[in-house]
Parts: sequence; structure tokens; C-alpha cells
Amino acid sequence: YSTHGYTLLGAGIEGATGQSIADVLDAELGSGLGLETLRAENRDEENEYRTSLYNTNNSEATADNISWKFLGGGLEASAYDLARFSGMLMDGEILSQVALGQLWTVPESNTSYAMGWSVGTFQGEFSIRKDGSQTGANTYVRLFPELELGVVVLINRRNSDPDDLSRDVANAILTVLPPP
Repeated sequence: YSTHGYTLLGAGIEGATGQSIADVLDAELGSGLGLETLRAENRDEENEYRTSLYNTNNSEATADNISWKFLGGGLEASAYDLARFSGMLMDGEILSQVALGQLWTVPESNTSYAMGWSVGTFQGEFSIRKDGSQTGANTYVRLFPELELGVVVLINRRNSDPDDLSRDVANAILTVLPPP
């Protein structure tokens, strides 16, 4: 994973389309998929759904300027839209099953990291994970494609650990699921 690599990809997309990466993201992912809150984060624009960010001492944090890295950590979305995105992704509505297989296949030179996603098992179930953070915000998406199950956690406090909470939620759900 390289934030700068994704930033370079965004510049390539802008060059190829003649559009800003923010507009491409909206057309292809946000409003293009009916996920109205999924967009390039722009702190200069009001957003009634955006929460305040906090430091560990509960004082309000100043958001990072992430305008240069939309594809490498500069998106925002509600938990609801991230959950819907996860479902659409696992259902093959965004990428084909072949493309998902490529996206989630770990190269031989690595043990658990595919194309931007951590891959492994959790309680014996195939699991895909993606996290992201900036000052005062942490996100964790944990997917179980074979179970059509996704857990999305958003936390608006610096140095929080959404991975732990997603693991606890997944544990609670997996222990009550009926056997296949």
C-alpha cells in the first residue's frame, strides 16, 4: 500500500478523463451508486452529516488537510453508506467476482496483504479488512464475503482502535450464526 501510489493513480485518472478525481469519485462511486455521503472529503464545504473530530483528551481536533490524497485516504462516508458499499461490493454489483478475486488475492511475496486490503481468516471464516485514519478519525471495514456479512466501525476520536470493536462485533455475530 502506498498513499502516494494512489495519489498518482488519481492524477492519471484526472488526465485520462479530463475531470477532477472528486468528480470521478462522485460519478462512479458516490451518487453513481446511490451512496450520497461517499465522496472526496472537502473541509471547505459544509456537510451536515460530518461529525466533529476529537483528540484523546476529548478536545476538538483539527482535521488534516487531505485534499492531496483523495484515493489514498481522503474519502468520507456515513457508516450506513459504507455498509451499503460493502454489501454491493460483496454482491458483485461494483466489481465482478473475477475482479474481486484479483483484488483480494495476496501476492506470493506477502502473507496477508492484497491490493489495499488485508486478507485472512477470522474464526475460521475468510475475512477481508480495510482501515483508514486521520487526526481524530478512524475507520475499520471487516468483510466476510462468503457469509455476506460486513462490519463497519467509524470512530471520531484520535488513537481509538476500531479494529478491536469490529472484532468484538464480528465475534458476537459469528458465534450465533447457524452452521452452513
